[in-house]
Order: sequence, then C-alpha cells, then structure tokens
Amino acid sequence: MLMKMPSERYLRGLGKQSFSSERALQRFIEANIGPLFALQVVSSSQAGGQGLGGIDAIAIDGEGAPIVLEYKRDLIDQKAMNQLARYKDWLLAHKERFAKKVPARWRGRAVDWGKLCLVALGYRYDRRMWPSPSDSHILLLRYGYNPDMTVFIRKVNKRDAEAFGKRRAPKFSKAPALERHIAKTTDAGRSAFALLRGRLAKRGFEEKYPGKNRVRYWKDGVLRAEVTFTPADLHLFFRSGKHIEDPAGRVWQSTEKSLNGMIAIVSPADVNYAIALLPR
Repeated sequence: MLMKMPSERYLRGLGKQSFSSERALQRFIEANIGPLFALQVVSSSQAGGQGLGGIDAIAIDGEGAPIVLEYKRDLIDQKAMNQLARYKDWLLAHKERFAKKVPARWRGRAVDWGKLCLVALGYRYDRRMWPSPSDSHILLLRYGYNPDMTVFIRKVNKRDAEAFGKRRAPKFSKAPALERHIAKTTDAGRSAFALLRGRLAKRGFEEKYPGKNRVRYWKDGVLRAEVTFTPADLHLFFRSGKHIEDPAGRVWQSTEKSLNGMIAIVSPADVNYAIALLPR
C-alpha cells in the first residue's frame, strides 16, 4: 500500500483546526487527502450523503489498493472496528459498483482487491479492541492538536493507546460554521435571521448547528424548525398542521418527514408572518 503519512510541517501549514463534529474532521481529511495520504477519494458520505454502502469514505492509492476509511471525532472502540468489518464485507460483495466509479477519479487505475486496507482515524483508542498481528490490512491512525492548535496525524500502537486512551477529544462550538452559512445570503437575509433567532429564543427554542448549511431549533426534545441559507433568502422549515393559517398562500409543502412546511424569508418584514406559522 502506497498510503503515506503527512509531514508535521505540511500539517502545520494548514493552520489552526478545531473539529466540532465527525463531519468537520471528515471534511478536513478529504479536502486534503491527496497531499496528506497520496490517495484519491472515490466515494464519500460527505458528498451529499452519496457514499457507497453508507461507508464514510472509500479511496484508492497508486497501486490500485481500495482503502476503506472510518472517522471518529473521539473514540475508536470495538463498535467502530465492527463497522469497518461490515464495510469490508459490503465492499467485497459490491466490487463492480466501486470499480465503475474509479475511472472518474483515477483514469487507467485498476482495482487490486488483494490489497484492500481498512483505516480507522480517531482521537483515542480503546486498547481492549486492539487488532491481532494477523490483521495486517488494518491501519490505525490518531489525530490530535499541537499547542498552537494545528493538527498532527500519526500511526498508533498499543502502548500509545494505553497512554492517551482516557483523554477525550476537546469539544468545540459549531458557531463558526454558522457564520459561514450566514455569509451565503443577502444583507436583508442576515438581518432577518438575527430577528428570527431572537424571536425563537424568546419562545424557548434551543438552537443547534448540525452542519450542512442548516440551523435547527428544538423545544421539549422535539425538532420544531430549521433554517437554511440561499443566495437570495432564508428557508424556514417547520411542522405544519392540517389547518395552518396562511392567508397569503406563502407556505410550500416540504418533502422533509418531520418538517413538512416551508416558507421563504427575504427580509425582516417577513419574520412576523413566519413566526405565526410555528407551533407554540
């Protein structure tokens, strides 16, 4: 397998990092995976949830070896290793589906199934799940933070796992991602969102940032609303009842299962109308 380890110098050059979620870690790795590991991603759950077999990512190296990657923001335990085993079985049972995707990423590269490798990348490891020496097709990697908040990525051995296995990955706020989402819309849309989130806070709604250009609002353990940002406006999704008061006919039926109503918010003038649609 040609998969190489990134140099400390290269990783420091990527600047400060703070992975608030598994997806944030995955985005970082896959955005830099070519120079990081000399791999080409063929299938990824990060790309609109279209990963083959529900697998975080499947890549290929210069020798044609398929590489299955499993990411964890914190702990790699037996459950994660069981996931890798299931992914391996799925991939071997669906070789043709993977092979058809390879030419679009690496023209002329044939898949060498005899070199299939499983890679786990996490912050810490449960030493009780340590693979046996015969599992040479499994590569265990650990990421961590330097004092200046740049990232390192290293191979892990059992002694390492015992040394840092109890140190949980630090938690970071997802608020910076929200700022990137807000920047996608207009000045009027940003003003409308500031007013909208203030009104929702007064109603006791809890704001969460799941990523993927969305902000969700929960109350009493139930998802009540969701906001997404577009270059023209905001989209407010909510749970609509059978007799919704919509005199202006502005509500669209959404395909979301839990949030089946949607209204566009262009400016602060639309917020009062939108708020009236939400359940108390």
